[in-house]
Amino acid sequence: MKPLIYPVKTPFGYYFYETQRNEIIVVNEELYERIVNWDSEEAEDAQTKREVDHEVKELKELGYLNEPYIEKLEHPATKYLDIMLERKVSKILLQLTQRCNLRCQYCVYSEEKNLGTRTHSNKDMSYETAKQAIDFYMEHSVDCDEKGIGFYGGEPLLQFDLIKKIITYCNEVFRGHKIIYSITTNGTLLTDEIIDFLVKNQVYLTVSLDGPKDIHDKNRKFANGIGSYDMVTRNLERLKHKCEDKMKCAVNMVVDPDNSYQEISNFFHEPILKDIDVRWNLVEEENDIKSVGEQFVSTYEYRTFLGYVRYFREKNFDAPDGLVKGEFEDRATEDFHFQPFFLPGVSVPGGPCIPGKVRPLVDCDGRLFPCERVSETSSCTNIGSLNEGFDIEKVSRFLNISQITEECRNCWAFVLCSVCAKHAVDGNILCANMKRKQCAGARENAWKQIMSRILLYENMVHEKNMRKIKEGIF
Repeated sequence: MKPLIYPVKTPFGYYFYETQRNEIIVVNEELYERIVNWDSEEAEDAQTKREVDHEVKELKELGYLNEPYIEKLEHPATKYLDIMLERKVSKILLQLTQRCNLRCQYCVYSEEKNLGTRTHSNKDMSYETAKQAIDFYMEHSVDCDEKGIGFYGGEPLLQFDLIKKIITYCNEVFRGHKIIYSITTNGTLLTDEIIDFLVKNQVYLTVSLDGPKDIHDKNRKFANGIGSYDMVTRNLERLKHKCEDKMKCAVNMVVDPDNSYQEISNFFHEPILKDIDVRWNLVEEENDIKSVGEQFVSTYEYRTFLGYVRYFREKNFDAPDGLVKGEFEDRATEDFHFQPFFLPGVSVPGGPCIPGKVRPLVDCDGRLFPCERVSETSSCTNIGSLNEGFDIEKVSRFLNISQITEECRNCWAFVLCSVCAKHAVDGNILCANMKRKQCAGARENAWKQIMSRILLYENMVHEKNMRKIKEGIF
């Protein structure tokens, strides 16, 4: 059987990615051809065959090129879920309301773009439920020195009075602990009173702003159809002025690839975004990101290429635009390898987090969900309640989503997989075919990770060779 490997050839070298060790290995052309044609009977001359056989033997002795040995698809945390969810919940999100004063065209909670989750409603979280949620979180985070409380909606600032009560209560309950409060808001309700309170209590604010006025107002509208750009930018300016710690003020941009790439790119240089952390994501559509047109993709890839050119040549590197900036964050020119390890016989692909441990969502009724991104109408994503606690069996099924697609164990992208269980939800069940629809995209993302590291490596080798030439070593 062929090992879990992925061969890669570039104009400058030959490589293979070893899944079971999560490593990229440099090889010669002959060994690369053997790996590519592992199961074929393609003839090699006797001398080449002996040399390649010897190289294969040496690699196998070092633990490479062995047959796949993933015996069972099961997350290593499965046996400890009860302990982890009992004591180690990192953060909790409170759905303060299902109301919203905007009617964004792409919103997953809208009547038109509903992605199998709830729709907007007039339901609010009561203070009693919020208090119960905080008490629940206190009991289930005893091993966490740092506490995280997130305010979510709908538009959470519609419940500003509740936010004030919750923060007052949390400051009492978690006295002596570091508390990190966060909120994502559409920015339309940020009055001086609200801003002053949030800044005083060191709440991390993320404001939604989708680009220049014509692009933002195309999607982010009030119920009467009027765009919200003018109000959001006016309030954001006020927030920036009052927020001394700019790290506590951020913008989230939802990018619709049907719009002009250049218009969105240019917006990153607008004064309103100066000294603010800007994150972006693509519009979701039918439980997945919206399909991206060729022009958007080609522009993004070209800008990424320009970024690498600058990255290698300029000491004071600056990305070509904010859309590709993330490609170069936390990079180091020596960072060729992934974090190496030996993949155990009992394991799962790299995608899932531990549902309920990282940032469980408590909805208005006190039900528990893995996070804010899953369907709130599916029984398979409802992993418990404040009254009953976590449903460990449901958490385990969500965590071990790979068990519905056994072919995962023979996929070369196993370790680098990014598929989340939310993409497998079909009504009230976890559906194998829904999950398989994500596989091509996951393999493409894995390929990009591998190629970016190879590019860094080849540039490093080139620079070393150039230094040797200049020093007269060659």
